[in-house]
Amino acid sequence: MNPVNNAPLLNIGLLGMQRALQDAQRNAGKVAAAVRLETRRPVELAGPLAGLMQNRRQAQAAALVIKTADETLGTLIDTMA
Repeated sequence: MNPVNNAPLLNIGLLGMQRALQDAQRNAGKVAAAVRLETRRPVELAGPLAGLMQNRRQAQAAALVIKTADETLGTLIDTMA
């Protein structure tokens, strides 16, 4: 990867964030659907809730990638100035 072209790293971070948000919406929808059912039988929520925790970690990791890309670009700009 060209050190001056930071776009691929930034794109990886953005794609990771989009995926985390999409998966979080799907897992939150499963939790909401279970609550709306209001049945007297037990509803399995462990999977969607664990998924939401994983989605949070994925979003945090993607945010770190984006932050690193931003800091690297800032350093390159400072070096070239």
